[in-house]
Amino acid sequence: YRDGILLTSSPVTQHTYMDNPQVSDIYEYGVTSVYANGCESAPANISVQLGAPCVLSQLPYWQNFDGYVGNTATTVASHVLPECWSYLNEGTANPGLPSTYASESYAQSGMNSIRFNVGTGSTDGNQYAILPKLDNVAFSPNMLRMEFDARSSSATNPFNLSVGVMSDPADPTTFQQVALYTITGTDYTTIRTNFSTFTGNGNYVALKALKGGVANTGYVDNLIVSDANLLPKPDS
Repeated sequence: YRDGILLTSSPVTQHTYMDNPQVSDIYEYGVTSVYANGCESAPANISVQLGAPCVLSQLPYWQNFDGYVGNTATTVASHVLPECWSYLNEGTANPGLPSTYASESYAQSGMNSIRFNVGTGSTDGNQYAILPKLDNVAFSPNMLRMEFDARSSSATNPFNLSVGVMSDPADPTTFQQVALYTITGTDYTTIRTNFSTFTGNGNYVALKALKGGVANTGYVDNLIVSDANLLPKPDS
């Protein structure tokens, strides 16, 4: 059984049984015995929990994207983000973005960063990189402070990036903006956002690259989410 649901009724003669649930969830497994007359015992008193819940329950949370095998492609098949992150692309161009970009030349530190690339064509759309769900018992969004490094890919076109909160990571209409940044130049700059003014609802912090009149391409690295009450700093 997994979470009380029967997985198999076939006799298991080996010492192992393979299951393939979603790794981002937590499951409880139990075992029962079926006797020759078809009588089934009660589930074993001891069960096993596997997996890790995708919830931010401890802060600070730090991500430099270097623990993942990134690449330079833009397809859905090549898409890579850290565990428990998700993404949305409101267009069909560059459908695998945003994604972990493997290039030391474009990272602030290490080998990887997150790449956004929003064009101006009819098939382009806003792109969202969405952090793991925030534990709404331990934290509320207005307690947060987020810091990250960002740069544009172009010396002429700025990188327009919005920071906000979503209530549904699969629905772009739930994105509520906290701050909007226009990042100029190809040198990294540190962005700090205090969420104290946020009065909406939602448990998913998100970065949104906006579609506009010019191409909007940029990179994000070294992201830290912390409790604003514990790390007071002036915001830029």
